[in-house]
Amino acid sequence: MGASLLFVPSRAEAYGIVFCEAACHGVPSLSSSVGGIPSVVQSGVSGILLPHGSSPEAFADVLQGLAADSAMLESLSWSARQHYDRHLSWDVFGDGLMDILAEAAKYPLFLPAWVFGIIAVATFTILGFAMFSYRDVANRHANKADK
Repeated sequence: MGASLLFVPSRAEAYGIVFCEAACHGVPSLSSSVGGIPSVVQSGVSGILLPHGSSPEAFADVLQGLAADSAMLESLSWSARQHYDRHLSWDVFGDGLMDILAEAAKYPLFLPAWVFGIIAVATFTILGFAMFSYRDVANRHANKADK
């Protein structure tokens, strides 16, 4: 059995890819509403965000509430996966990136075309590496589960 909840009471966070990874596996998050976390975790939908500076007691209250309400935790879990599929997946990211590149191609280039080529190759290399990394991790977990 996997995790039921990702608990990261951050004081600062640039983006929080760990929240994307959790949502990908249907694991809701409990964290602080700081930095880029609200762009990944939709409070009340794919997790719960408490205001920045919330006390440990406030987090403990939410944790106890979720432990006592399995239906709420299950609903957040299902919603986290749906939120990932609709807003955070690599397919959505790739489509958005292609839209940005297509839009940029409509305007006169202020940089040489080869610069955009390098940016595109680097971006897709990173995406490819990330996708293969996730696939490798998923395969390792699947193989361990089979044994």
